[in-house]
Amino acid sequence: MEYLSTKRCGVFHEDTLVAYANCAVLNNLLVINTILGHGEHLRYGIMNLLIYFIVRQAIETPNLQYINYLTLRPGGLGLFKKNVGFRAHSCFFKHETC
Repeated sequence: MEYLSTKRCGVFHEDTLVAYANCAVLNNLLVINTILGHGEHLRYGIMNLLIYFIVRQAIETPNLQYINYLTLRPGGLGLFKKNVGFRAHSCFFKHETC
């Protein structure tokens, strides 16, 4: 039986959303498919806090074994992904519809 859901996480500062992520969960795989942070708050580490929260929640979720943050490319976002601990791996899976 397949399990599919959507998880949404956010970082707030004084009741204002300053960063958020949308994640899809398929069985034991969590995919971070959208992640955004407000430019004026980036220097305070909001994105690292958001990734920390997502990883902590994944660790605490039974049967969730993998996190995918899409592709790792040189520079910008790729550098951020490496800095928070993601490493490049190939992953292939087959999804069959009902």
